Amino acid sequence: SPEISPLGSRIRVRTGKLLQSAWILAGDSYRCQSSSTRLFGLGSVSKVDEIEVLWPGGKITRLASPAAGRYYRMVPPP
Repeated sequence: SPEISPLGSRIRVRTGKLLQSAWILAGDSYRCQSSSTRLFGLGSVSKVDEIEVLWPGGKITRLASPAAGRYYRMVPPP
């Protein structure tokens, strides 16, 4: 099946009581494009509870207890 574009997706990272989120956008200023990679700072926290991606169309991908300091390729559920 064709790959679903991440444009318009919202990524949320939960670490204890802290919840961070970021959107995947095509470009946010004149003559600009943005990468679909998002980085989240953890500060003094060393454990991530969950990464969640809300895809356009409503599908959700969740990754429980991912290791910190790594990149993850998130794909929508079938």
